[in-house]
Amino acid sequence: MTQNFRLRLALPFLLPLVATAGAAAADLPPQFEPTPLRPALVEESWSGAHVGVAVGAALTETRGTLGINSTTLDTLPPVSPVTSAAGSNPINGAGPIVGVSAGYDMDLRNGLVLGAEADFAWTGAKGATQVIGATPVVGAPFGFYQQGGLDWLATVRGRVGFSPVQRALLYATGGLAIGGERFDSNYGNTFNEYEFFRSRSARLGWTLGAGVELALSHNWSAKAEYLHADFGPHYGVGAAPLNDGTVAWVGHRMRTSVDLVRLGLNYRFGAGAFAP
Repeated sequence: MTQNFRLRLALPFLLPLVATAGAAAADLPPQFEPTPLRPALVEESWSGAHVGVAVGAALTETRGTLGINSTTLDTLPPVSPVTSAAGSNPINGAGPIVGVSAGYDMDLRNGLVLGAEADFAWTGAKGATQVIGATPVVGAPFGFYQQGGLDWLATVRGRVGFSPVQRALLYATGGLAIGGERFDSNYGNTFNEYEFFRSRSARLGWTLGAGVELALSHNWSAKAEYLHADFGPHYGVGAAPLNDGTVAWVGHRMRTSVDLVRLGLNYRFGAGAFAP
């Protein structure tokens, strides 16, 4: 009887505690409710192969130094220096450049990116110069018309880049350049003496430049690039028949260089892709 009395006495105090505990238990999450999965993190990197296209503008300078050697002209000392100077002016050209490229980069994960790239471009960068003068002593008018520039340009370059902020790459580049050089020289005077020289050759040289590349999306990046290329001097000889029956041999020393600025779009493959 004593135990029943105690239970009846404690019941009014236990009922509120049981109700409170039940309400708290109802607020707890289900014991086996699945936890939502977090999306996997994508490790962004510049590593991988890429192909691209680029367009821009190119400026060329062709220097053709002229020297004339003939028995007749040697008897008139002022003639050769005047005509040689007239035919030795620099020829500045300008035109568009359109090309394709392919390359590979290695991201060293410390901000440093090493890579290599090859490209080929068609260009209409060419110019012309015209000089009209008078031959000393005899006063015969003469004229030069010359053209120079590049028809195409190919490079094979290494790249050393630094990524100061995410998705941006600053780089320096340099290597070999091959250019399709063109050079034409035409000379004539009132004595029906003429000289015509034409050169079309693939010239091997060097190139240096710099650029910036920005990741746009998962696999696409855009770049802006400057390059300077120089193809060194080479030589050619033309002949100028004179009205006295002799021949003036005209030697040319040519050298072409090009400066170009272009914008490009690259598609990047493989694990080096960036997060969407």
